Amino acid sequence: MKKRIFYLILILFLFLSCGKTKTSQTEKYPDFTKNIIDVSEKIIPIKTEVLLGSGDITNIGSCFLFNDWYGDEDKGFVFFDKKNFHHIGYGGKKGQGPGEHIKFKNVRIIPNEQEPNSFFAFDYSLLCLYKYRIDSLLKDKNYLPNKVLQRKISEVLGNVVQLNDSIFLGMSLYATSHSSFVQRIVKFNTKKEKTELFGYQNPKIQKLGKANTHSNFAMSLKNGIYVQAFHYQDLITFCNREGNLICNVYGQYWKKDKKNFDFYGECQISSKYVFAEYIGRLGLVIDKHKRPRGAFPKKIQIFDLEGNYIKTLDFKEEFRSFCVDEDNNRIIVSFLDRDEPLGYLDLNGILE
Repeated sequence: MKKRIFYLILILFLFLSCGKTKTSQTEKYPDFTKNIIDVSEKIIPIKTEVLLGSGDITNIGSCFLFNDWYGDEDKGFVFFDKKNFHHIGYGGKKGQGPGEHIKFKNVRIIPNEQEPNSFFAFDYSLLCLYKYRIDSLLKDKNYLPNKVLQRKISEVLGNVVQLNDSIFLGMSLYATSHSSFVQRIVKFNTKKEKTELFGYQNPKIQKLGKANTHSNFAMSLKNGIYVQAFHYQDLITFCNREGNLICNVYGQYWKKDKKNFDFYGECQISSKYVFAEYIGRLGLVIDKHKRPRGAFPKKIQIFDLEGNYIKTLDFKEEFRSFCVDEDNNRIIVSFLDRDEPLGYLDLNGILE
């Protein structure tokens, strides 16, 4: 009898161990209700010498760039020293000529990991990818960027990473028929003008329909990983540089009936962590003027590079964008409804 009980316990232990191993390797279901840190009282306002409107921020080399959506003439890109937050100059030209932008709101700023003193700007109005050099832009008011790519309406880019002189990875609309598209990670060759699908795609997402493929993409060449964070599904996927799956990380609302919910926004990868904007509520809200608008994130989830959940930073208010300043161990945030739209969070004591 004792021997039988022993074998039953052994079989149960092996079963549980096998199940745990499978989950920890590729299919992860962390408890996101744990390790939530309220950082609302830890935000330090950034008082700037210039008046800022609404826009996104991006960490680029030794500075950070504020893309002022309603900036005039050559003042759309506002540069600050990220160490002391001093204003160091403007850039970007508004217009319809070569190297100019019709609307700064329709421009997406993308860091260039291979050349920290430069950045990419994808103009959704013109479907062009431009490359700027910061030193040239700040010194020469007449400086115009180089056009790297011209896309078709069916191949609009999201985020993009340059692998070498001719190969880029990025999010793109990908035709599935003459009348339907999905959003996928693609590899495109600028010399051959060839585009092809790249990397792992969660099969469960594919079955949910084309709208559910909407996602954000971030890659670290140094760490050899990228993440794909889904906007309408509670899922973030980690893959290696070759496009092979590391793991799927499912949230508490995965496969639950959460119609009209928004989930992940932008992601950023540092040397040790992945930072992901998280909404996790209805995507349409009513603002203080009783007008409907899209929901913005209030939280940032943090993972290690293997996709293990670490903690959540709860800002308790909506923000438009953020950037990770690893040199000074802080997060800079552009808030939605503040007199001083910029603020920063010191990560000392929060992330060691």
